[in-house]
Amino acid sequence: MSYVSKWCTLRGISRLPMSPTNLAIFIAESGLPPEILHAELEAVDREHESLDYAPPAKASVVVRAFNSVHPVEPPRPWNAEERERFLTLPHATQVYLVQRERQRDSALSRAQNELSLELKRVKEFGHATQTPTAA
Repeated sequence: MSYVSKWCTLRGISRLPMSPTNLAIFIAESGLPPEILHAELEAVDREHESLDYAPPAKASVVVRAFNSVHPVEPPRPWNAEERERFLTLPHATQVYLVQRERQRDSALSRAQNELSLELKRVKEFGHATQTPTAA
């Protein structure tokens, strides 16, 4: 039995269809780590969709509940509007974007360091090949 099913049974709440508000309350009360919580929400949505019910985990109240329990800091260089938009995204999307930003920043830093070293070599080569002039 899933965590959601147990929670619903203990509270006498209908699991099918499950309201987004109840799912948000489950998220707030569950204490589950993000990976398990993701799996639970995906299972709830699959079950609902198989019965032609709307998937409750996609509702904004559920996304906000998940993000409040497992917050992800927006990338630093993003402006206020971008950061605000970031906070409305699903947790998995936030994590993905932060990882991609870190990878991009790391690649950019590495490229800048390589360029700096190459410019230094070119400058040193230029000094080594210059012939001294008689004064």
